[in-house]
Amino acid sequence: MRGDENEVHHVTLVDGSAVYVRVSLPGTASSLVRHEAWAMGRARDAGVPVPDVLDIRSIETGDDVRTAMVIRAANGRQLGQLLPELTPAQRSTAMGEVGRALGILNAIPTSGAWEPEGEGRWADPDAHRERYLANVLADTQHLPAAGLSASEVDRVVEVLESFPVEPALALCHGDVSPEHLFVDAELRVVGLIDFGQWYAGSAASELSGVGMLMAEPDFEAIVAGHPQGDVARAEIGWHTITQATGQIRWLVTSGQLQEVSRPVAALRAALAYSRSSPATPRANSGTRLAGRDGWPR
Repeated sequence: MRGDENEVHHVTLVDGSAVYVRVSLPGTASSLVRHEAWAMGRARDAGVPVPDVLDIRSIETGDDVRTAMVIRAANGRQLGQLLPELTPAQRSTAMGEVGRALGILNAIPTSGAWEPEGEGRWADPDAHRERYLANVLADTQHLPAAGLSASEVDRVVEVLESFPVEPALALCHGDVSPEHLFVDAELRVVGLIDFGQWYAGSAASELSGVGMLMAEPDFEAIVAGHPQGDVARAEIGWHTITQATGQIRWLVTSGQLQEVSRPVAALRAALAYSRSSPATPRANSGTRLAGRDGWPR
């Protein structure tokens, strides 16, 4: 199976059931795998349909020790495969159900920001927020290379610095996409998989990540179904600007300028909305710092 941060195997057992075996890449700390399993367990206990983790163990492979996680296959049908068959009304229903499932997840409190370190110690929310904002502001130096004007860059900096602080940290999936969602015949979410990019954040940071990936009608349906969907649009926009800025920095510095059009469009749309939004929307420090592969999460 395809995997970015893990080697992934689909295994059919002798009783006909299926499991996935995800083996971490060489050099990956075992704590990352165990923290992911912890987040999955918290989500499952709260009622999010997350597949069971059946086993975690270390595997010696030559000079490396890698960590393997065995996960039961999700129920239902992958939403990404089903979408082409749905009517607009059915698609809206499915996305509303996605929003409701995310609402359960985004209501699970955490003990700190981002994710715990190897020994389980969480980052202090205030220190995390300051470090994160400093990183994003530094990333704005790469925006002109992606075609943004000096006035647009100034506006990005203005918006980034304008948000007050009111942390409300909870579990976020960090990589919500139709490929990671499974639904039943009534289009209810019966499976949410791949928590490899989970973090402690807010509904606004989660929804901004969804908005970066989903088409506008799908995104609006997800927001409408989310119990915290009334969160200020400007707050979602703030997180969109931070995530888009981080993605642009990554693409510029890695020589992938041909890929910047999507995050640039998302950033400009968020800026346009910010011009007409209230000046002091509630902010949250939960957005994750750039991930292990350099992309903001």
